[in-house]
Amino acid sequence: MIEKAFVLRSAVPGKMIADKIQCSKQVYPNDRFGSFHGHQCTITKNIVMRDGKPYCKIHDPVKEAAKQKERQGKWDEENKKEKENYRRQRAMVQACQGVSTEILETIKVEDLICITSRIPGCEGVLNGRKFRIV
Repeated sequence: MIEKAFVLRSAVPGKMIADKIQCSKQVYPNDRFGSFHGHQCTITKNIVMRDGKPYCKIHDPVKEAAKQKERQGKWDEENKKEKENYRRQRAMVQACQGVSTEILETIKVEDLICITSRIPGCEGVLNGRKFRIV
């Protein structure tokens, strides 16, 4: 049996049409003042039944969950890259604290990374002197 809220009837008196199943999702407009006044989705085509409730293909919970999972994966990837960039920037700022501007202007970035990371076998030039980390 279909619940009354999901059935559309003809608005013209005396003319009855066959009952149609309507999507059960409550939707809200995106405009400035209409966000608090929701209404039932009016789509009656391509209806899918999930847990005893009818849904259109737009509001299908399975499809929405798949879309959300895809969006979350994309956001996680972008967030991971952004965090890595911030981590690098913080490391560079911490490495440069206490070093004069003149020295920083003459140093190459590769040499600074080599000095701060203390990688064995790393070579570079600092203030005209060659150095090698052992």
